[in-house]
Amino acid sequence: MKLSAAPVRSGFSLIELLLTIALVAVLALMAFQGYGIFARKGENKACYEKLRAHGVALAGYLGDKHTWPQEPEGEEGKPVPENQLWEWWFTTMKPYGISEDYWFCPAELRELKKLEKEGKLNEKDDPSPSYIPAKFPPGTSAPFDYPNQPWMWERQDFHGDGINKLMPGGSRIEKEYNFKALPRGAAGQGSSPK
Repeated sequence: MKLSAAPVRSGFSLIELLLTIALVAVLALMAFQGYGIFARKGENKACYEKLRAHGVALAGYLGDKHTWPQEPEGEEGKPVPENQLWEWWFTTMKPYGISEDYWFCPAELRELKKLEKEGKLNEKDDPSPSYIPAKFPPGTSAPFDYPNQPWMWERQDFHGDGINKLMPGGSRIEKEYNFKALPRGAAGQGSSPK
């Protein structure tokens, strides 16, 4: 007696197709939600790395010049205009591997791009650098004489969990939840050592 072959099915049933589409949609939704979290963690890590690079550059400057970078003074005791001050910092730190893009936090740049895309970016929102260097008196040991004074810190809380700061020696970076944020344009106006 010959057995007849079972009928071969070709294609998916409607229920299988709908289940597959639903599963792919759920997985895609989970992936897109997780992307934002990972992107922000990546920005925070990039911010840390930029601050670390500043620490290495400042230590190199100290080793070469035997003093902390001394900001220029304006005429007749007036402060140097902000754009000239930042240009001075850019030029001073460039030989130590700090290009202009190292002065901007990726999280702030993302927010500025978002504002620009929405048409809400004003001329006054032209970004000042995200990181504010400390002012120390001349001398090789000056930056180490004030252990609670950061070498550099973020102008404001760009990450939503406190301001990143670079501590003496350039080796320790931590969050400071109550550290006062500085407004835009407050370059070089951080707390001076007492």
